[in-house]
Amino acid sequence: NLLIQVKQSGSKLGINSGQEIIYALPEYSKKYNRTFKPQLITNSFFNPIAVELAKQHNIELIDRKDIEKWIEEFPLNIDDIDNKLKDRISSFN
Repeated sequence: NLLIQVKQSGSKLGINSGQEIIYALPEYSKKYNRTFKPQLITNSFFNPIAVELAKQHNIELIDRKDIEKWIEEFPLNIDDIDNKLKDRISSFN
């Protein structure tokens, strides 16, 4: 079970990004009666303070470099995305 927080930013993310998911973790664990692994994703990068906080609290950080690597490794086109969306929608019917 993942608790994922996504942040869009034009600059490096600091300690606040990590603190938000740390505060949310107990609430979600209590609400759903399960243990979650925190994951923080950004289109930018994390500053050293955010990286240290993540290490202390076992938060997985995924930054721009990771996303770019995934895009290279698993290329998609708009038709792939549209087909996946149609599959999701039809599964609700």
